[in-house]
Amino acid sequence: MQPKLLRVLEEKEFERVGGTTLVKSDFRLLAATNHNLEAMLAENRFRTDLFYRLNAITPTIPPLRDRREDILPIAGSLLKQIAADGGLSEVSLSREAEDFLVGYDWPGNVRELSNVLYRAAHYAERDRLTVADLPRYLFQRGKAVGAINAATLRHVQQSAERDAIRRALEAVGYNKAQAARHQGIHRSLSYKKLKKCGVPLRKENARQVAGPHWLKSSIRSERDTDRTAAAPRTVRAAAEASQCPTTTSRSTSRASRNTSSEE
Repeated sequence: MQPKLLRVLEEKEFERVGGTTLVKSDFRLLAATNHNLEAMLAENRFRTDLFYRLNAITPTIPPLRDRREDILPIAGSLLKQIAADGGLSEVSLSREAEDFLVGYDWPGNVRELSNVLYRAAHYAERDRLTVADLPRYLFQRGKAVGAINAATLRHVQQSAERDAIRRALEAVGYNKAQAARHQGIHRSLSYKKLKKCGVPLRKENARQVAGPHWLKSSIRSERDTDRTAAAPRTVRAAAEASQCPTTTSRSTSRASRNTSSEE
């Protein structure tokens, strides 16, 4: 195929399939590829003369994942074309669907985007496409990246919410009602957020939580030592107290025996 294409480019003539006469032609050729032609040249899989005939002006178009700002304009244009070709009413995208399309990597670039929108537009029951109308394989292919992004975003949100609640409590002296009013939320919702984020309800507890781990560990160890040291004293005191009535009873019994002997 490559020699025949090279002959057309150089001599501007070709033979029809099954024909025996040459046909002259005058044209301009636009060629596109997703292969690395330089690597194919090094492997002798592509003709050098054909490459330089084709490689006159080479515009490089980045993949969709590297120009995400173009995804929604391209999607809008494709939806208009799909609706016009299929006799459909005007189709639009919901905000959630737009966010998903922008976040997807599109390994198949514009062809994959066109295929996804075509399928969604013809299967959807409404004129506004939602995430539920998109093919399922998109979610399976982007599951790992989506999970990582969601986890990271969730962690950032929780950390920011925890810091905001703690600062609000510190500003009003750990008055929960004033802190909730300062944040513009109901007091019951403020308590739920305090419990969810693990923010202490009292200033003293906040100091304990904020203390370094080695300090809290040393405090616990000292308390354990005090309990251990106090235990023997408690046992001795209990033993002495239990021995006192016995000693008294023995002394009383001796005195009674002496009195009886004298009589």
